Amino acid sequence: MATAPLGYVTDWGLAPSLTAGRKNEDLVIPMYAPAWVRLVLVDEPPKSRVTLNVQGYNGQDKWPYPARDTVLIRPILADLTNSVTWLIYEPGQDRKVTYPFQVASLDTVTIRIPF
Repeated sequence: MATAPLGYVTDWGLAPSLTAGRKNEDLVIPMYAPAWVRLVLVDEPPKSRVTLNVQGYNGQDKWPYPARDTVLIRPILADLTNSVTWLIYEPGQDRKVTYPFQVASLDTVTIRIPF
């Protein structure tokens, strides 16, 4: 696996195999460029006391206590079809929203999550 500054990472499916004791020269190691997703959590009036779970950007964030207005920035792989799913748990009504997106290399996409 190879990494480089700013978050470039190896594409495991395309990476060459290396063998100990062999001359591993002139290798080309495919890399994915990073991008970022900015999650903007907004507690809209009337203010609610909900539990919130956000996932799908190579990770997950969970607020078991009442969620508040928050901004999170998370790294993702660029130029792929990604999605963020958020689940809002409140008494008598659970909501699930999936938001598909793509973001270019070294760019940031902002996703507003109202609750």
